[in-house]
Amino acid sequence: MPRTLSTISAQAILRATVLNTADGTVLTASAAHGAAQAVTFTASGTGAGQADRFWQSTGRTLTSGGSEDLDVYDLASLDISGAGAGRDALGQLWTVAEIAGMLVYNRSTSAGSLLVGGKGTAAAWSTWLNNHDDAEVTLPPSGILLLASTNDPAWAVTDSSSHLLTMLASGGAVTYDIYLLGRSA
Repeated sequence: MPRTLSTISAQAILRATVLNTADGTVLTASAAHGAAQAVTFTASGTGAGQADRFWQSTGRTLTSGGSEDLDVYDLASLDISGAGAGRDALGQLWTVAEIAGMLVYNRSTSAGSLLVGGKGTAAAWSTWLNNHDDAEVTLPPSGILLLASTNDPAWAVTDSSSHLLTMLASGGAVTYDIYLLGRSA
């Protein structure tokens, strides 16, 4: 039976309520952005609005100053849940031409920040960083990075030349989770 994905979506919500007291009266102002900002993929596949690969790894740990390079093209050398290197959680081969969604969460229990980004070499997966192979995003403890796009192409991945995503623990050990949504073609 061929692999298919179902219920594919990414959602971001940023909500705040501000309270102030003036002349003994509590004033409230609320705002939210994102309640309707869901990115929904319509089907399993490789075109616009579609995705056909999903991978996750939770509870990954790095010591302070430690780093790892995740090969987002084929998960080479990553053996997750015993499925085998280069395979998703169902044991199926993972090879992608682009990433349509990525969520990285630096857990609240982390002592340091997680730097997510380029390796500083031509092999860095940097299309999501405007092709700056040495750029990175700093996630403090409880920090979340979410990228999602139904456009085709989304963020291209190329074996051997644009495929390594570097994770670096800065200022203390970190525990993080990562989820990838991809297209095989």
